Amino acid sequence: MTSALADLQRRFAERLVDADDAGDAGLAVYRTTIRSNYRNALAATYPVVRALLGVAAFGALVDAYAAARPSTSGDLNEYGEGLGDVLAASSDPADPRRLPDLARLEWAIDEAARAADADATPAEVFAALSALAVEVRAASRFPLQPFVRLVHAQGPILETWRTHVAPLVREHRDEWLIVRRDGEGVRIERLATAEHAWLSALAEGATLGEALARALAVDAAFDIPSAVGARIADGTLARPRPA
Repeated sequence: MTSALADLQRRFAERLVDADDAGDAGLAVYRTTIRSNYRNALAATYPVVRALLGVAAFGALVDAYAAARPSTSGDLNEYGEGLGDVLAASSDPADPRRLPDLARLEWAIDEAARAADADATPAEVFAALSALAVEVRAASRFPLQPFVRLVHAQGPILETWRTHVAPLVREHRDEWLIVRRDGEGVRIERLATAEHAWLSALAEGATLGEALARALAVDAAFDIPSAVGARIADGTLARPRPA
């Protein structure tokens, strides 16, 4: 009985997103509602991409995305992660709007906004680091807080995101960004290449020593004590975890 019901539900769901199955007028109301829900959800997550594409083009993009990748969760607030990849596969590389990178930035903002709270205060993180023996610190893992995201764009996108206006011509200048949440909301900050390198390494699970070595390979003058202290103080780094 359960298997038959599950099969019926699966086939019904498949028909709702099947673009070639348009003959059943009884499904039209469901399709319209679902399409509207998808569009509204992704418009909330990707307002700048929507503004730059235009309402009609964005709606068509969401419809195609939803048909190819329907949600597997009942919460559409968590839906739409792959939109940047879809745009990367279809966008003109010469387009100065840089829609794939903008989509990835907007997804990072969305994730930071709804991520879990910090696992420790900056004072607690400083105390945990101080309690480690010097020889243990470099071998410790220093994860980022759950609400921190890093974005690498192959061109400047922060100003486009802020103004909703893209440059007239494509600029060939990479941009590294940190997206993080604090008591006042989500903040976005440009990073130097070396700092992005060490924070990215930490996010990937590298030890503190490995991450700092990656930064020094990018910039031999990278100020390690200042970088570690600043990122603990602003709440970017979580409690260190000895290996």
